[in-house]
Amino acid sequence: MGTFETSDQHGDRAHRPLRVPTRKEHIYREALELIECLAGWKMLSQDKEKGLIQCEKAGGMLGGKAEIQVSVQGSDEHPTTEVNVRCTSTGGLFSRDKAIVTEFMTPFIRRVV
Repeated sequence: MGTFETSDQHGDRAHRPLRVPTRKEHIYREALELIECLAGWKMLSQDKEKGLIQCEKAGGMLGGKAEIQVSVQGSDEHPTTEVNVRCTSTGGLFSRDKAIVTEFMTPFIRRVV
């Protein structure tokens, strides 16, 4: 089992929380649209009020199953939003959690920045 999540401690931009001067609802909508476009990603649940999206991605025998949580946090009144991603994998020989976070964050950064 492996886990990787965005943190200010990471050097790569795709591995750090994304902070954008945009209203939360717009960023949340962009996250939902991107998840629909990502190959192999399946949305399990979403909670717009809490800003949480739960997904999973099957990685086959080698990668196992990855559970992904996208968190979109910000004020409804102020145009400042922070996006974090956490990936936890189970059942595979290799953990691809960091690569899965990058798979979401790289195109997401291009979309909203």
